[in-house]
Amino acid sequence: MNKVNYLIVALCICACAPNNSSVDRSDNKKDSFDLVAHIAVEPDGLHPLNSASLNTSYVFESIHKTLLKVDLETLELIPEIAKELPIQLDSTNFRYIIRKGPVWDDGSPVTAEDVRFTLLLALCPLNNAPQKRLTLAEFVDSVRVESSNEIQYSTQFQFAGSNHIWSDLPLLSKSFYDPQNVLDKLTFAQCKEKDFEFSQEVRDWFLNFNSRKYSHNPEYICGLGGYKVTHWEEGQFITLEKKENWWGDSSTSVYNKTNPDAIHFKVISDEQTTTAAILNKEIDVAYSLSSAQAHDLSKNENFKSSFHLNKVDIFGFTFLAVNSRPSATGNPVLSDPKVRLAMSYSTPYDAILETIYNMGTRQASIVNPKRKYYHDKLPMPKLDLTRADSILTSSGWIDSNGDGIRENKINGKMVDLRFDIGFADNPSFRSIAELISMSFLEVGIATELKAIEANAMFPKLLSQEFDVFITSLTGDGGFEDLSPILHTDAWKHKGFNFTGFGDSITDQLLNNIKKTFDERGRNQLYRDLQEKFNEQNTFIVLFATQRKIAVSKKFNNPSCFAQRPSILLGSLELTDK
Repeated sequence: MNKVNYLIVALCICACAPNNSSVDRSDNKKDSFDLVAHIAVEPDGLHPLNSASLNTSYVFESIHKTLLKVDLETLELIPEIAKELPIQLDSTNFRYIIRKGPVWDDGSPVTAEDVRFTLLLALCPLNNAPQKRLTLAEFVDSVRVESSNEIQYSTQFQFAGSNHIWSDLPLLSKSFYDPQNVLDKLTFAQCKEKDFEFSQEVRDWFLNFNSRKYSHNPEYICGLGGYKVTHWEEGQFITLEKKENWWGDSSTSVYNKTNPDAIHFKVISDEQTTTAAILNKEIDVAYSLSSAQAHDLSKNENFKSSFHLNKVDIFGFTFLAVNSRPSATGNPVLSDPKVRLAMSYSTPYDAILETIYNMGTRQASIVNPKRKYYHDKLPMPKLDLTRADSILTSSGWIDSNGDGIRENKINGKMVDLRFDIGFADNPSFRSIAELISMSFLEVGIATELKAIEANAMFPKLLSQEFDVFITSLTGDGGFEDLSPILHTDAWKHKGFNFTGFGDSITDQLLNNIKKTFDERGRNQLYRDLQEKFNEQNTFIVLFATQRKIAVSKKFNNPSCFAQRPSILLGSLELTDK
């Protein structure tokens, strides 16, 4: 991205610059320690609004705070920077009061202006976060500042999950990001108006805000959390250091613990290298072990004596993403619903689970079985090659030339039943891809396997230029708005609905879910949606994801949770041994 040095650097650094004396290494306290956490893929950035990778969320837990938070245990909304849960004034208006105490790194208090500023930036089309904006623009009306510590938040219509957005928006310091008050005249109405003509000054501001400076340069990464990013050696590690005299030090909340003096996120993509680092005790916490790693380590005596292995069922699933709406130059065979149905019957689900050492569970739809509205009456998809053969034959896909590959006429031309299967280049996904490819071939479906670097996976999916991709989606335990991945608007705008799922009926179900406050009624709508979901087979769900986390036994409280980030690094305490 282009860089525009628009803000006055001295003013920017004043608000959030790291204090060189923030970590006192001369104090040899008994409980003084650094922590090393392994991540397999480097975050796409640490921009407070525009970076969205899973590993970004691990870092954000330590450096940012939000107005509300989803409690890791109860999965209920709880206040974080808010004094209390919002006061509902009517069906579309809520009052938030900011609690006293939280301050930015320059000592200035968090204000209502900061809260308004945060949501305004997330909603503005000039901000480089189209998926986030697409969700917010649908229902957010505005935020009005009532006093220095009070806002009125308004939505355009009744939305059952309207307050959950505040658990996913890191609060931003207006004085740090906009010291010259460039955006003071920017309004919510302007940000929502189609084709609004923003001034060049505002455009330049956002060009600077979207730049790499605010996602990779530690001097410009500013948050309310107890840790500050002090060093980022790209491809190797990200270091966070505990802030001195942090406003949350006196808090009793587990979310405000800052026990390690420093947290080092060590990037190692190779599994063998990661395993060696764990066994050599160079790593204290490994967030996401592969199933093969977890299986092998669980049998290693050295590992068992030094680490806990936590297997956590999370709000995520691994699936075949099937591009049902290929571009004019794309592969047309997957637009046939009969082909997609046959694929679902040709997928070796049980063999795939064995490949990952059964460290996962089956689920019949996109909804996690932990949810109250999971449709447990839906039939579980299963391998049935005879059924797949019958579906393909009856719909005109025949192997007429005896080469083992079926053909059919599409738009007047004979086309082979052939497509690519992409996957992130790691041993687990490669094994899954090979199993699926061999099974598909048994019913006359030819595939070519194409590995891709993990950090290039989502750009590829969002481009919609693919045939089939093995990938995973991870959510959280809060209000489940499936529109970003299932609504047809998210396909039109190249959002996370990269499979082309949906029609007018499913769009209406998605809209009604958001507007239904009655839990029983909303749960039935979720079940109706799951039935429609299974009819289209643009997502062929392979298994519900299980996160495997290794935690050193030198800590006495290695609790792990389904909700991201799964473990609170700042809360870890050394044992007395």
